[in-house]
Amino acid sequence: MKEKLGFDAGKVYRVVNIGLLMCMGLIGREQFRSGERPGIRILAAVLIFGISAGLIFMRTRGRILCLGAVGVCLGTTMAFAGRTESLVFLRSFFPWLWGNSVEFAEWEMGYELMLGTGMAVLCFLTELLFERFPALKIGLSGLLLTGLLYCLFNRNRVIRPAVVFILGYLLMTYVEWTQRHWEKVCGRGRKAHMLWIMPFILLYTVLTLCMPAPEKPYEWPLVRAVYHQIRENFRAFTQSIRWGNGEGFDMAFSGFSEDGEVGGNLQEASREVMTVQMDRGQNANLYLTGKVYDTFDGRQWEQRYQGDQDSVFLDTAETLCAVRKYNARYRGDYMYEINASINYRYFHTGFVFAPVKVWRIEGGRRFAYSCNDGTLLLKRGGGYGTEYRVQYYRMNLGQEEFWHFVEEQSADRAVMSSGEMDEAISNELWTRIGREEKEPPVSPEEVARYRQGITERYLGEVVLSREASAYVAEITGEAGTMLEKLKAIEKELSGWIYTKSPGLLPESVKDQESFLDYFLLESRQGYCTYFATAFVLLARAHGIPARFVQGYCVPAQGTGEINVYSDMAHAWPEVYIAGVGWIPFEPTPGYGGLRYTSWGLNQPDEDAAEAGNQPYIEMPEFGAPAMEEMPEMPEMEDVTDVEDTGETGYLQRMLRVALPVIVLLCVLSVLLENALGRYRYGRMSPDGKFREEIRRNLRILSALGLERGQWETLQEMRERGTGRRDLTVDRDMREVLRFIEDYEDVVYGARPVTEDMIWEAVKKRQILVELLKRERRLAYYYYRMRMVLMRYR
Repeated sequence: MKEKLGFDAGKVYRVVNIGLLMCMGLIGREQFRSGERPGIRILAAVLIFGISAGLIFMRTRGRILCLGAVGVCLGTTMAFAGRTESLVFLRSFFPWLWGNSVEFAEWEMGYELMLGTGMAVLCFLTELLFERFPALKIGLSGLLLTGLLYCLFNRNRVIRPAVVFILGYLLMTYVEWTQRHWEKVCGRGRKAHMLWIMPFILLYTVLTLCMPAPEKPYEWPLVRAVYHQIRENFRAFTQSIRWGNGEGFDMAFSGFSEDGEVGGNLQEASREVMTVQMDRGQNANLYLTGKVYDTFDGRQWEQRYQGDQDSVFLDTAETLCAVRKYNARYRGDYMYEINASINYRYFHTGFVFAPVKVWRIEGGRRFAYSCNDGTLLLKRGGGYGTEYRVQYYRMNLGQEEFWHFVEEQSADRAVMSSGEMDEAISNELWTRIGREEKEPPVSPEEVARYRQGITERYLGEVVLSREASAYVAEITGEAGTMLEKLKAIEKELSGWIYTKSPGLLPESVKDQESFLDYFLLESRQGYCTYFATAFVLLARAHGIPARFVQGYCVPAQGTGEINVYSDMAHAWPEVYIAGVGWIPFEPTPGYGGLRYTSWGLNQPDEDAAEAGNQPYIEMPEFGAPAMEEMPEMPEMEDVTDVEDTGETGYLQRMLRVALPVIVLLCVLSVLLENALGRYRYGRMSPDGKFREEIRRNLRILSALGLERGQWETLQEMRERGTGRRDLTVDRDMREVLRFIEDYEDVVYGARPVTEDMIWEAVKKRQILVELLKRERRLAYYYYRMRMVLMRYR
């Protein structure tokens, strides 16, 4: 083939590959084709490439002369510029290479020439390495293809010439791989075959480079959809392995605990646990209820009561009825409806996190939940990918008129009797399911039992010590009503010290009374759990039903997707106001400004004053206030340190899980491959085993530089190896290569294979391995690695 072509096909093929590598590295750079005089840069790159190609075809003397001429030119240039200026040029080259501005803009052309020269040398060495180890070339091609796909799906901009040359290089690699695995009848001139195919590949590359491209890139909707689905499934799989069926909360790390324990320090931890997206803006904290507790033993909260399947929605119905009863015309001044979508991310939980005053919860086919008093539980557990939608009502807690409404409803219930209120709540809950049932899901009698049960479960008996009682009396001394007392307690607690390191509770704290004595009279510092616990106990001490709630407090603004992190976990108290429902309070320092944001009123002042005298009118929906009337969300005090991990954080988390899994799969695949190979080898005939051992020995000889020529016989190869003087073997080389003679007798002389012949080939391989270790250490390590990974291939 070489004689027909008139030149060495291997050298031509090497030049083309070097050219493609240089095009990817140089012309693929946007800076190379921009700026002043881009044509000179391209001409210089072509000149450098021409010199590199010439060096490949020259003989040794020609290469020395050419390199000497280049060295003389460089030396003359440095001598003319001066030693100091040359050093400054070299020092400033690398900052320019990394994109930093340089002091000497007139040297930019010199930088480009130096970059082109360095790129040519690097591409030349890389191609030599790829010819020696073709697997590295396939690996580079795989990385290039992966990078293109990553940029495609993540909308990262890649300039067009870079894409064209990368695709050309990928096509060349694929064709070369096909040629390597294609057994040809006419011979083994793989590079010569590639040379005939190369013009078509280059023509494809040039045409692709010249073809016009649309302004707007193609979106690849189907491919992107498949990619995102695979990515989500992979994330869900890795998260299920990480969490199993365990609960993804721990008090020490997140502030949320299924056990409700009080005491100890919070540790810094931040991971994305869910996302929330609302259809209407909410310039306030979004409180997501996780678990509700009713009993405190001095150190730990627990939920003892199990029941009331519709209690969460009964509470919302009671508040809706109270607002309609109080001011039906301007009910949007007190509450308005918001729809939100919640998607679980990197954790596993058995809870449904829903905003306060939730009204509807809907999920997919596999989403199912139950209500345990104020706690919503997933029947199957939830993890990455669990998604559901909620409809809830935001209360205007920062508006004084709202608290006037609460005060009026709690003080005067003469407008509607208890029985009428129970029936109104029952009907309100009936509308929630669209009145498809013939009867309300909860009867008025059941509503009455639910409301009565709240007092029995969430009041309890809290006894204050004399000192604590005197202190609380001092705080609430000027308060006239129940609500004013609660506000006074909240104001006092919110002025204390917030700390994540309050230390352990002393051993003297054993019950509710001793906890209040310690917290109110001694410590006066802690995190949300301390303040919420103290508020609940003090409210109960005044005869007001209250409960302890744990969940998430999420700063929310606008309608975009909101990331919820583990260190946004929070605890807060809720107080039951008869005729109104459960109302949240915020005694934790730093949180009140976000809990009590408000929106403006639509009703005039005189209507607000007379609102309590209006009769109850059943109205359908609660409208939202005008968004321009809502205030900007104030900045939150430094209570939690939220780390925005973003996509980088996700990649780090994914790699922590994916890399061990990939390594484990690779190890298992190697073990399985070797086990199957050992099994196949054991089932081989003596002839097959002998041929396998000979194949391994010939591979070692090839690593030693004794490779069989294209038209060379085994005997000729053996004689050539016997005459090698550069191999320092301890014994006669003819004796070492005797297995080749045995192999010829088997192939051409029909000699039967014996176990001694197989064992002799194995012993000769051990000698060759020692020789390889002595003469070609890198090749020896490569052989050893190959024997571990692919012993029987």
